[in-house]
Amino acid sequence: MPGPVVNAQAQTPGPPPDAPYLQVDQIWKLFGSFTALSDVSFDIFPGEFVCLLGPSGCGKTTLLRIVMGLETQTRGRVLLQGRDISGLPPAERNFGIVFQSYALFPNLTVFDNIAYGLHARKLSRQQTRGRVEELLTLIGMPEAARKYPAQLSGGQQQRVALARALAPSPSLLLLDEPLSALDARLRVRLRHEVRSLQRRLGVTTILVTHDQEEALTMADRIVVMNQGVIEQIGTPMEVYRQPQTAFVADFVGEMNFLEGMLVSPGRVRVGATELQCDATDGLSDGFTVRVCFRPEDVDVRGAATVNAMPVEITALDFLGSFYRATLRPRAADTAEVRADIPIHLQRELDLAPGRVITVSLPVDRIVVFAKG
Repeated sequence: MPGPVVNAQAQTPGPPPDAPYLQVDQIWKLFGSFTALSDVSFDIFPGEFVCLLGPSGCGKTTLLRIVMGLETQTRGRVLLQGRDISGLPPAERNFGIVFQSYALFPNLTVFDNIAYGLHARKLSRQQTRGRVEELLTLIGMPEAARKYPAQLSGGQQQRVALARALAPSPSLLLLDEPLSALDARLRVRLRHEVRSLQRRLGVTTILVTHDQEEALTMADRIVVMNQGVIEQIGTPMEVYRQPQTAFVADFVGEMNFLEGMLVSPGRVRVGATELQCDATDGLSDGFTVRVCFRPEDVDVRGAATVNAMPVEITALDFLGSFYRATLRPRAADTAEVRADIPIHLQRELDLAPGRVITVSLPVDRIVVFAKG
């Protein structure tokens, strides 16, 4: 049914369609002399799924708690659709929150757990029932309304916690490592379920995780954090393929690191081998550098003449869908590197420990950082 006709000229103009939905603006957090967050700023746009990714102690959970209103920043602001909400208590922020522990009420049924957040809305009994039944169907558990949390599996409890957070139609959904307590197979399945649900509802979402695979598979953009600062913000492909710091290169995915020296723009010497690469901007000749490349980018066919080097296979580990080879460059002063080899290619080339082969490194896959 169409809604009432409203005089557009009488309405207060809202933010433009491309305006940020949530803004974290120059957030600092100090605990005594310890700086947990240092000048952290980023924007999130309507309907976006953003992951805060980083190791334990990097500040990502502290930042999420500041967004929730459970922690007060030392300096900076949190803005929702241009409005400063830094001083609002959690109950007035209209955010849905799912914690790692799920925090379901053990003495309440699934129905009552989901309905709990609706009581403050003063809905009628019929409206509450309709909303809960809608969410139970949405999470694929319409038959579980009368069950208690103890009667559910871990994955089912996670879905109920998600439904409870979504029940009041929150303006922002905040997920604090909600899958980390589950076993590996269930985590993989629920990643796709949570992401699919978020897309269908279009709710703007922040996920805190230390699991790089979780961030890469679920996020529209990733905010990589380390020691209270942001190292890089980008899409999963940008963060993986174009790391902006050595920390991001090392933390996100597997990476080979070799020590070398910049001999000229676009050329580095690693041991006795000179490698051609694209990105050496900001580095001067003679700099000691770290040369980085992914194991899957090592071409074990050695078809290219650029960046070719002879190596000995010292180990070949079977990892299910591929083999991970440990390679020792024939230049004695160069560290070992890893290469990920598809099974069919290992069979085709008859690769085995002890064999000497020629590999090559694609020019556009090598990343170079100044050695810190």
